[in-house]
Amino acid sequence: VDFVIEMRARGFNRMQAVIEAGHKRAQPIVMTSIAMSAGMLPSALGVGEGGAFRAPMATAVIGGIIVSTVLSLVIVPSFYLIMDDLSNFISKLITPLIGKKEQEDPVLPPEELTAGLTAVTQSQSLLSQKLGALMSEVGARFESITARLSQAETLASLQGKQEKKAKKLDKSGDIDVAAE
Repeated sequence: VDFVIEMRARGFNRMQAVIEAGHKRAQPIVMTSIAMSAGMLPSALGVGEGGAFRAPMATAVIGGIIVSTVLSLVIVPSFYLIMDDLSNFISKLITPLIGKKEQEDPVLPPEELTAGLTAVTQSQSLLSQKLGALMSEVGARFESITARLSQAETLASLQGKQEKKAKKLDKSGDIDVAAE
């Protein structure tokens, strides 16, 4: 089935793809089945010591190999065609209800992917440099603001001390703050 899907993606029609897949895959499947059946044949014939005990198991294995070969070469491709017809029928029924299928983005060749990756890498390094410059500027401004804040706190502290001294002097009666 994978080979059929690959062939259809290359532009083969459905039936041509199934036939081509059958031609390409039949020989390895049949050769493997014959080799396995031939290997189990002595056990199935009951040759050797305890052969009668192993014969039913070997017969079942050979039957399974034959059935799986028929499934692989005849039933699975036929079922694929039936399911593909059913899929097309259902999509024709549903398409008016939900709309057409969105097209997928095409797969780009490696050269275009490399060029795009290079462009992204360059823009990323440029952005990294700009971000570094902005971070330096923000750091400098932060230090400036911190220094100004520290100066303002120092001034506020000095003013607070002067006001305390003035209140002390006012309470002691040395200087009349209100008159000044």
